Amino acid sequence: MDLFQPGPNLWLQDLFGPGWQGLMSTVSALGIIWGILLVTGIALWLWGRRALYAVLVVVIIEALAKKALAAAFPVDRPSGAEMVRYDIVEGVPSFPSGHVSTATTLWAALAFLGRIPLWVALVVGTAVATTRLYLGAHWLADVVAGVLLGLLMAWVGIRGLGGLADRMDDIPRKAWVGVGVTALVLAAARVAFALGDSGSAWAATAFIGGAGLALPLERRRGTRSSVSLSTRAAVRRIVVGVGGLIVFFLGVRTWEAPLEVLGATVFLATLWCFLGAPLVFDRWPEVFGGELRAPGDAAAPAEGSQRRSPSGTPGVSHG
Repeated sequence: MDLFQPGPNLWLQDLFGPGWQGLMSTVSALGIIWGILLVTGIALWLWGRRALYAVLVVVIIEALAKKALAAAFPVDRPSGAEMVRYDIVEGVPSFPSGHVSTATTLWAALAFLGRIPLWVALVVGTAVATTRLYLGAHWLADVVAGVLLGLLMAWVGIRGLGGLADRMDDIPRKAWVGVGVTALVLAAARVAFALGDSGSAWAATAFIGGAGLALPLERRRGTRSSVSLSTRAAVRRIVVGVGGLIVFFLGVRTWEAPLEVLGATVFLATLWCFLGAPLVFDRWPEVFGGELRAPGDAAAPAEGSQRRSPSGTPGVSHG
């Protein structure tokens, strides 16, 4: 099979038929900023700052790698007389699929951290790959490369740079404030001068600005480097945290939101994931597990659970 022919796209479009564009686009969002917010939020809520930092490092590595590949192999987007292009992307090379690569990277990072089975990452990557083929946005070669790149970048980021998350957590609070202010200034400058009409650029800039504001404040007020929870407490955190994120997601998906509204919504969603939700969980430890404590205090296991480090090995949580 030629990996740069529309056959797989046509087969999927015939298999599902018309009318699946909405669902496919929603699943496809696991490979853009909403998927990043989902996984980084879950990492922070359930396992603490070090797990969050590890996932962020992997996402940055993956973003650089896929841009380099796209520059080296500028493949045109799919075309074909019979194929429907539901998602038309202009000005961005087709190889590799950024959606598939990002989605696979995010969930594979959690797998290599020992938090979920690796097959979950493969299922998510395959699901997003299916949507990109159905929507006519990528060739089969693009999505296969996206899955492989995601697995590789997650492995390199976690296995090769696993200690970087610990070093990030050891950065003094004042230095984090400096990093946050820099991120906010860069995001504001980009909004003022360099964004244009790219929705992905607006979303990425809003994420950087939101993280720059939220992460230093979360370190001052919030959770801890690593967290251990009972199953019930973890489920409650996921329901509340993801529920809040879904509200923001639906707010821009149910109508044709202007780019400024998209940026503002992503900014607020980032604040919710990295600051709002952790403060809610720490405010009611009897419901969500854990306990609010000052940085550096010894941590007692939440609800009788054993604390584990982001790598998945048993250990003592450090503030």
